[in-house]
Amino acid sequence: ATTVRVRRAPTPTPRPHRDAPQMKLPELVHWPRDRNAIDAHFAALAPEDLRLRFGGPVKAEVVRAYVAGLHEARAPAMAVFETDGRVAAFAHFGIAGPTLEFGVSVLPEFRRRGYATLLLRRARVYARAHGARSLVMHSVADNVAILELARRRHMTIETADGETDSRITLREPTATDFWTELWLRQASALQGFLRRSRGARSAA
Repeated sequence: ATTVRVRRAPTPTPRPHRDAPQMKLPELVHWPRDRNAIDAHFAALAPEDLRLRFGGPVKAEVVRAYVAGLHEARAPAMAVFETDGRVAAFAHFGIAGPTLEFGVSVLPEFRRRGYATLLLRRARVYARAHGARSLVMHSVADNVAILELARRRHMTIETADGETDSRITLREPTATDFWTELWLRQASALQGFLRRSRGARSAA
């Protein structure tokens, strides 16, 4: 009798969708080097996007003053940079006592890619490493994107007088949190250096 062995065809490796985001690390914003890129990020947002980000109608000069204030204070902020140097998503971390306040904006063409979630996760690591015990997002009550983000991250949502606070309590920090923060800073700094180096070679 002849034995016939049947070999199964290998399962094809799924190809990522062409619009699927590449793995990126949020980079710590370096003032003043990244100042122009941050200005350009906010200048590219529509008036309605700015209203949702800042809680009310704002003029361009007010936004520029906001960025200038962050620059002058060397305020902690992180961004998701594209290969061409554009800031696809930007987050400002404001620590007030035991609470880290998180504000985020994403350019329209880069939404639904998980960048806001990426920055929020990074903010939690930063917050624990700096001794914060809670993280809060302030927003207007009709900011659907922020409310969706808060629900996905299981945050407590409180709404009053047209404004919403989304909050999460953080566990006690450990030594691992400090080492994780240090590793993420170094890894993202290397990522940024390589990105800028490639950009410089392309421009040459």
